[in-house]
Amino acid sequence: MHELPGGYALKLTVAKYYTPGRRVIHGEGIQPDITVEISHEDYFRISRAAEDDKIKVDAQLSRAVEVLQSYDIYEQIRSGKVKVRKDSELEEGKNL
Repeated sequence: MHELPGGYALKLTVAKYYTPGRRVIHGEGIQPDITVEISHEDYFRISRAAEDDKIKVDAQLSRAVEVLQSYDIYEQIRSGKVKVRKDSELEEGKNL
């Protein structure tokens, strides 16, 4: 904690980011299983719309939903045949 003038303080936090399996992803990120490409036209349209907060269609989100719906697991989750645990239910250091 660094005290600053005027009664303020600055706290610098140093941490690494981990997956539920305890793999460090700090500075590396996670590679997607399925990549949804975005056209230059959509990229610039979204960039302009984001400035005005007027995005009407998110092409990548729409495609992601299509992909998820194409998997049988999506229907199993929706119907309750497969239970998806919340993060709080996971044991530290163990995968689903």
